[in-house]
Formats: sequence, structure tokens, C-alpha cells
Amino acid sequence: MVECIYTDSMSAISAFFVIFSDSNILIITMVILNEKLLKIKLPNVYRFGATIVMNDVKQGLLHAYIRHRRQWEFVIPGLNHLHAQLPREVQSLFNDIATSKLHSINRANAEHKLTLVMATAEKEVNNALQQAQYRMLSYVETHLSSTCTATLGCNQHGQLQPRITVPFGRGTRTLVLGTINANPSQNRRTDYIRNITTMYFEMPARKRCHIKRCN
Repeated sequence: MVECIYTDSMSAISAFFVIFSDSNILIITMVILNEKLLKIKLPNVYRFGATIVMNDVKQGLLHAYIRHRRQWEFVIPGLNHLHAQLPREVQSLFNDIATSKLHSINRANAEHKLTLVMATAEKEVNNALQQAQYRMLSYVETHLSSTCTATLGCNQHGQLQPRITVPFGRGTRTLVLGTINANPSQNRRTDYIRNITTMYFEMPARKRCHIKRCN
């Protein structure tokens, strides 16, 4: 007989699968990641607050890690070792998500499969994913609080993009924060909250014809 017992924790749910046999009891512990919404303090130049979610393959920290992992590994020492700890199946799904177009069936399938895998993964796997997200969060909070070069732009869909100059190797790059309005019914452009959906570093040679300043 197998019984599943769930207990809440700060950022995850622990599932204890208790397997009863004739004379032995085998307890298998897994960590099932649940979503966690965090607040991020933006530079004062931005007149709005920001939040970001953990453990969501479609937006937030985990999404940014999956989609732009190599960029983040370049700026955060040791982050590549966490990826190496992941099973090949998870690494393969990471690659499928990172290389598929936004609304493609391949990407949707990969995101769904990864969510299922995370729900039954061993504790070490989900711990590695959480560590990666916390390291990214620490990096972002450090540079958002210390940066002196911050601008606000829009992408081609009119969504606001805070853009912050940060160290990158021996030079600098622009850290772009993709955002959406957390409360679409709020019409004012100030004093509201925006959700950070993704984070990536803009390449120096990237064409910026679609970037425009937002009033």
C-alpha cells in the first residue's frame, strides 16, 4: 500500500510517500515545488513596484533560467554546476523550451512535461532548481539597488521594459526585465505593480529598432 502525505514549507511542499510491505516501511521524500511570489525593489527612477514568481516554467525566475541559462551562468559563478546536477531528461526539456518559439506546440509540450517531472522529482533536483533561482534573485537585487544607469523602454507589443546597465565579463550589458501589469484594471502609469515575466541580457550587436522610450 502507498500513502502520500503532504506538508507545507516556505517555498515547497514536501511529499512523503510511505510504502508499506509485510515487515518493512520505506519512506521516499520528494520536494514538490509550488509557486512563490516575491517582491523586488526597482531603482527609484521607476515609479512602480515589481514582483517575480519562483518555480513557474512559463514566467519569472525559473522561466528566465530555462530560456537564458547560458547568459546567467556567465555572470553568476557556479550556476553551471547546478545545471550539471539535473537529470538528462530535465536538461533535454530545458533545451526544448529554450529553443522553441513562444506559442509553438513543441514549447507547450515541453513546459507541460517539465512541470510533471518537477512534481515527482527527487529532492536534490528541485533543490538545485531553487538554488539557481535564489542566486539569480540575489544577483538582480544587488544590481538593481546599486545601479546608476537605468532607463525605461517598451517592446514591440508596448509592454514596459526596465533596462539596467550591469557588469558583464570585462564590459557591461543591458539587463532587460520583461514585465506585464499585475493589475490590468489600473489605468495609471505610476504607483502600480508590474510582474517580471522574464530577464535576459541584451547583446551589444542586437538590433534595437523595436525598442522605444515609453512616456
